[in-house]
Amino acid sequence: MWKEREVYLDLVEELIFFFHKAEPKGDGAIMVFLPGWGDISKLFLRLYETGENFKVITLHSLMTPEQQHEAFERPPAGYRKIVLSTNIAEASVTIDDIVYVIDTGVRKERTYDAENGVSSLDTKMVTRANAKQRRGRAGRCQEGLVVHLFPSYKHKTFDEYPTPQMLTSSMEEVVLQAKVINGGSNKELVNIIQTCMAKPDEKAIVDGVAILKSLSLLTREGDLTVLGRAVAAIPVQPNVAKFLLIAAAFRVIKPAACIAAFLSIKNPFQQTPSTEKTKQATGKDYFNKGFASDHFTMLQAYVEWRREAARGNDLDFCDKQGLSPETLDMAYMMVQQFVSFMVDAGYDGPDVNDGDYGEVDPVKKGSEQDALVRAAMCASFMPNICVLYKGGQKPYWWLES
Repeated sequence: MWKEREVYLDLVEELIFFFHKAEPKGDGAIMVFLPGWGDISKLFLRLYETGENFKVITLHSLMTPEQQHEAFERPPAGYRKIVLSTNIAEASVTIDDIVYVIDTGVRKERTYDAENGVSSLDTKMVTRANAKQRRGRAGRCQEGLVVHLFPSYKHKTFDEYPTPQMLTSSMEEVVLQAKVINGGSNKELVNIIQTCMAKPDEKAIVDGVAILKSLSLLTREGDLTVLGRAVAAIPVQPNVAKFLLIAAAFRVIKPAACIAAFLSIKNPFQQTPSTEKTKQATGKDYFNKGFASDHFTMLQAYVEWRREAARGNDLDFCDKQGLSPETLDMAYMMVQQFVSFMVDAGYDGPDVNDGDYGEVDPVKKGSEQDALVRAAMCASFMPNICVLYKGGQKPYWWLES
């Protein structure tokens, strides 16, 4: 029974082998569209473990241009090239030896809740425009074949186009870039943004301005600050960019980049540990190390996972501790990307001289590093900061500024 938003990896694998056996010499590359890095990682591992002559390449927005370039190269003689991609390959990438396309029919779309000020990455079915673009990847330079893994009757019910990005982004990102380009008063800003074809809600724009002011990226009058201009040059959410900038000034960029990565994706503690609970702590309890902080617990889990990965023991480690290897793999790429952004912006601290931007040293509780990372976080995530009081009528107070 077909289910909406389900990714059928077993069926995808069967189709890959069907196409592979149809042309055993390896002629004709295969492209598979998957919703995100988690499914890409799972299928990559499955195909690797088959022992077949597959040249498996991944395409994802977190990959560098150098890594993405591999998708355009011909595989060695006798090998089948298989490209596992998100929707990044729908329109911006043309790989001339793709003959077969497998479309899982599922994608990720960022949504923004203006009421709560929260962004999330949701799993959705493709639109008709997405499906058409994916179909067009097959046989660009020769005859090709595409298989859509959803019923034809369902295709008729899909939305025609994806939601415009203007309506799925937090308004502080849009407002900040508009300020850099045009400046102007807040009223002029609202008028300019609302001339777009996809008009965002006016309240969302006003809230975006208020958040940028609370982050000291705009003055009280609404003008761009020096910090605001620096933040706008880093292609991530404004609060994350400010966090990275302050952390760079404090020389704690790598632990900050790791925490920022998990804030941008999801909790890596997604599984039940394979061993039953005993006297030895597992999962969150094991990594807490007295921090009483989810952020530092995830940081510690990441550090120890990288240590085990260097020994080739990362999958067993994840299984034992109830960690998601796909989430950790994505975090690793994001840490590399965030640190790379800061290096490109001029950061030259000693912690980026080891060649691997994704390796992070542990932070000890009560250390200077601990205090500096916490300070950078508190300065960067207004208004989502509160002070906790033990006892009393009110357990916590929100900080307004």
